[in-house]
Amino acid sequence: MVILYENTGVFAIVYRCRFHGARLDADAIRANPLQGDLIVHRRGMGRIAKLVAADGETYLTPLMDKVRLLDLNERGLLIAGRERYPGRNDKRDGPTYPQAWWCIPTQRPVLRPDTRPQQLGEAAEIGRTMVNHYSRRRG
Repeated sequence: MVILYENTGVFAIVYRCRFHGARLDADAIRANPLQGDLIVHRRGMGRIAKLVAADGETYLTPLMDKVRLLDLNERGLLIAGRERYPGRNDKRDGPTYPQAWWCIPTQRPVLRPDTRPQQLGEAAEIGRTMVNHYSRRRG
């Protein structure tokens, strides 16, 4: 059983199963795995999931709220919820889309000191925006 505590996570390979709410086929899902710390914690009456890079601050995916566990077996876990994209300013939330993540908990890879993280394109830009947006909202 995987137990996640607030502000701690388990290193996992995450496959996003939807893009802007539309289901992806199996080949598209397998083509873009993300690796990072999967963190699930309570917010109010619900749960929020996030996937962060090794630095602990860079979001690799948008936040997923209203998270629920759909399946848990020896191959991994399937969680579903609603992905929340950042809004254009501090007072507006962005669009939300249904999303499911297939997560495979694994050991953290050992990186050499000279290894630099690669740019992740859209996911990296969303992560930077989320960090800036939520760091201002916390007060």
